[in-house]
Amino acid sequence: MRLALICWLAILRCLSAAELPERVDNSLSPAFPPIIRQTHESCAQDVGLSTMMTYAWNRHHGSSAAEPHNQFAGLFVWNFLNRGGNRGAELVEGWHLARAIGIPRVTDYTTTPSLGEWPTGYALYYSAMKQRVRSYRSFPLNNEAQLLIIKERLSRGELFGIEGRLRGFEQLSIPKGQHEEGKLLVLRWGRNGKGHVMTYVGYDNRVGHDMNGDGRLTNDLDLDGDGDVTLADWERGAFIAVNSYGSEWGDAGKCYVLFRESAVTPFQRGRWASTLAVFPDHQPLLTLRLKLQSTCQSAIRLRIEATPRKTYSPILFDSVARSGPAPQEGPDQYNRFLTGERRLSLGPARQSGQGQVLPVELGLDLTGQLPLKTANYRLLFHLDRAQHPAAAGTVLEASLLRYRSNGALISETVFADLPQAMRSTEQGCLLQR
Repeated sequence: MRLALICWLAILRCLSAAELPERVDNSLSPAFPPIIRQTHESCAQDVGLSTMMTYAWNRHHGSSAAEPHNQFAGLFVWNFLNRGGNRGAELVEGWHLARAIGIPRVTDYTTTPSLGEWPTGYALYYSAMKQRVRSYRSFPLNNEAQLLIIKERLSRGELFGIEGRLRGFEQLSIPKGQHEEGKLLVLRWGRNGKGHVMTYVGYDNRVGHDMNGDGRLTNDLDLDGDGDVTLADWERGAFIAVNSYGSEWGDAGKCYVLFRESAVTPFQRGRWASTLAVFPDHQPLLTLRLKLQSTCQSAIRLRIEATPRKTYSPILFDSVARSGPAPQEGPDQYNRFLTGERRLSLGPARQSGQGQVLPVELGLDLTGQLPLKTANYRLLFHLDRAQHPAAAGTVLEASLLRYRSNGALISETVFADLPQAMRSTEQGCLLQR
């Protein structure tokens, strides 16, 4: 990552700020979806998936995000991450999960489960597999050189997710006679409270505020008295932010945020900007249809073995153990999929209004993880009773599906000897051919 940053800086040294557009607003693109009004503590997935992934996918395909069929359901991913309640999750956790299992279109995700419950139905999961996050990156945003990188990428049509605090943030309407008069300008985000993820869709070099009251907008005076002129001293230049509070908030859901805020905020998460890339199209070739019932979804462990001895653990049922170095400084240091903490709810995957545990049917994409053709596949289930002593569960049905590259189903082969109760030791279900 450091080498990539050095390369970027070398390229950008050949550019002057004047060579970049004075103003960029990617929310005006047909690929940008309607502004969301979030109804849960789901801002990270509303931004990262419903907004940013929808935009990236439509931008690649040259399609309109105004069509519901071209919009993606961030709540599908959030409900795996909210730990069974109305709780937020990390931006990068949503991308991490959407890279592994995909995300459905809003036209496919028509029934929203209760908080923490998993959606059920193989067809829904299969549709989600086709739209995936390919990768994501986070960039530090503390100084002028780092700002130039973000502006250059914005000018090429990218979006960024940035976190700030809304409690106590300072705002004003740009005074009459100034550039963009009457528009909402955030001088600084709040200094306490929970973080809130927003989408930075562009910038305007002319928007600013006279921070020292000298009647001018300058970027070349040492306003904070530290002996250097840095981004923290800039009075001119602002990002264009879109908030997930609906079009009633700010200026039709938007506001300006001074560039300098990213350099002066004590909120370390606010000093990073994150972006993503998507797989334009993905056709699953090998999938697992699984129907199970459990009192504690977070306790389920699953390994899938193929002959020759190759194994794969789906992210939803992987062990919490992690090997290798800890995530480096940046948003991934809060990513529980990388730090070894589980984000899944301690409750059942589904239950009735009377508290009865219900079965859930889901699909897992094994393409690229296991050989497409092999003699045998084996499912190895067990319950982690060391952490969840009272957990119980049953594997009700399982089958392996193969598809052609055009999406046509080749075969569905059912696993034998089911249903089987999950136990605290590993057990196998042999695929009979």
